[in-house]
Amino acid sequence: MRDKTFSVLKALAIILVVVSHSGAPAWLNRFIFQFHVPAFFLCAGYFFGVKYLDDGRQFVRRRFSGLYVPFVKWSLMLLVLHNLFFAVGLLNEQYGNASGGVLHPYGWHDFFQNIWSITTGMQGYDVFIGGAFWFFRALLVASLVFWLGMKFFRWLRPTDTLVQSASLLAATMGLLIVWKIAAGLKIPVLSGGGYRELLGVMLMSFGFIYRQCRNYVPLNWKTGLAATALTVLGAIYVHASMAYNADFGAFFGLLIPAVSGFIMLHYVSSLISAHMQPVEKALAYVGERTLYIFAWHLLAFKLVSIIKVAAYGLPWPMVGGHTVVNYATDDLFWLLYTIVGVGVPLGGLALYRHYAKTVDFSTKSCVKYTIKGLIKLGYYIYIGIKKTLIYLWQCLVGFWRALKDIVKASSPNEE
Repeated sequence: MRDKTFSVLKALAIILVVVSHSGAPAWLNRFIFQFHVPAFFLCAGYFFGVKYLDDGRQFVRRRFSGLYVPFVKWSLMLLVLHNLFFAVGLLNEQYGNASGGVLHPYGWHDFFQNIWSITTGMQGYDVFIGGAFWFFRALLVASLVFWLGMKFFRWLRPTDTLVQSASLLAATMGLLIVWKIAAGLKIPVLSGGGYRELLGVMLMSFGFIYRQCRNYVPLNWKTGLAATALTVLGAIYVHASMAYNADFGAFFGLLIPAVSGFIMLHYVSSLISAHMQPVEKALAYVGERTLYIFAWHLLAFKLVSIIKVAAYGLPWPMVGGHTVVNYATDDLFWLLYTIVGVGVPLGGLALYRHYAKTVDFSTKSCVKYTIKGLIKLGYYIYIGIKKTLIYLWQCLVGFWRALKDIVKASSPNEE
C-alpha cells in the first residue's frame, strides 16, 4: 500500500496555513508562520525527480500545467467577479485588512491591465479574495530556478554528488538574498522583489538534501522532540515568516525553524500513518488537494464573516474585511474559520467532480459556452434596446400628434 505520510504532512501544513489566516491567537501564529508555507517548498525539493535533470521538458510542462494554468484560470475568474463582490458586500472600500488597506472596484483600464499582469507576470490577482495566490508564482519560479541551478552545478562540477550540488545551490541563493537585503535590491519582474522565490529555491535545496540524507536522520521521538523544541524556541525569540519584505533577522531566523518545523511535521505524520488509520485516510484526502484550499479558503471565510457580523450585530460592510472580520479577535471564531476554510473548498471540489461526470467542464467547453452565452446575451440586449427604442418612438409620435391636436384645437381660426 502506498505510503501516505507526506500526504498527511501536506494536510497538516495546509490546515495550519488556514489557521494562520483565521484570526488565531498571536502566539499560535508566531509558531506556525515559521514552517507552514516553507513545508511545501521543502516537500517540492524532497520529491524532485533526479530524472528531470536529463529530461527537463516534462518537468517544465508539469510545473506550468500544475501551477501556472490554475493560477491564470482562477485569477481571471476572480477578476471577472471582482466588482460583483463589491456589489454584494464581500469586498468594500471601508473595511479592509487589519492595517487599514482596502481595495476598489475596477474600471475598464484596471480590468484589462490586470489581465495582462495575470497572464504575463502572475501578478494583478485579487489580493484579498486570492491573497494566497502568490504561492503559485513563488513555487513555479523556485522550481524552475532549482532545476536550472542543479543542472548548472552538475555541469560545472560533474564529479560532485547531488547533495554537494544542492548545497552549492542553497549557498548561492543565501548569498543572493543577503545581497538583496543589504542593498535593498528587487527583481523587477517578480512582485515583492523576488525574496520569496529565492528563499523558495533555498528551501527546495534543503528538502532535496534531506531526502538524500534520510538514512542519516532517524525519524524517532528524539528527533521529533528536538525539532519541536527548535521550532518553539524560534517562535519565542524570532518572529519570522516568508513575508516578502524580510530583513536579516527574519531571513536568518527562519532557516532553522523552517527545517525543524518540517521535520516535526514529518514525525507527527509518520505517527498518524502508523497508528491512526482513519485519521490518516481523512488527512491524506486533504493533503492531496491542498492547491484548492490554498486558492479558495479566503473566499470560504466570507461565509463565517457573515455569521460573525450577524452574531455581533455589526454593519454588513464588515463582511468585506480581510482576512476575517477584525472585531472581537479574542473569540473562538477562528476555529470556525478554519473548519469552513478547509471544508468548503473540498466540498466545492467534490461537487464539481460529481457533476463533471455528466457535464463537460473542460476549458474548451467553457470557452465555447461562454462565447455562446455572450452572443445570446448580446442578442437579448439588442432585442431589448430595439423594443425600447420602438416604444420611445411611438411615445414621441403620440406626444407630437397630441401636441398638434392641442395647437389645432386652440387655433383662433377655428373660432
